[in-house]
Amino acid sequence: SHAGVATGRVFCGLVGSDRRHEYGIVGTAVQLAMCFSGVAGASMVTVDEETRRSCGVELHFAPLEPVVVGVSESSVPAFKLLPLHSDASPRLLPQQPSSMQHVSRSLRTQPLSKCSVDCTPCTPPPRHPPPWLSSPARDEGHPPLQWEQPIPTIWTHVCAD
Repeated sequence: SHAGVATGRVFCGLVGSDRRHEYGIVGTAVQLAMCFSGVAGASMVTVDEETRRSCGVELHFAPLEPVVVGVSESSVPAFKLLPLHSDASPRLLPQQPSSMQHVSRSLRTQPLSKCSVDCTPCTPPPRHPPPWLSSPARDEGHPPLQWEQPIPTIWTHVCAD
């Protein structure tokens, strides 16, 4: 398996009209993550500059060839996540505990239901009855069903409750 990761603001919610819609995530960061996933090799995680910078010193990356994005053919710097203990990635020396080390420790010692990290950055919208039971006619002037919650990043902490 492989993954592409990009950091940025996205729209997360219902996309479409009140009669026909779906739950989706839309934004430049989503498209960029998809492009990075396309160039990632087997067992590779490819990230953008913002994600690399956000990881601080906890993780190490190797630069890759810039990735051409979209029809504009603009290129975006890409980086490959290195294993923690590879020859190319120096071993981390014990320093002040970072927030990621705290999360890692707490996930090992606490049940997932008591996770210390907010595991709900993008909660799905409440279930609505089927459109044919409750949706007003279009000409009644009612606005379409909408639900929106921007999230700051695509790569978020996930708990398997």
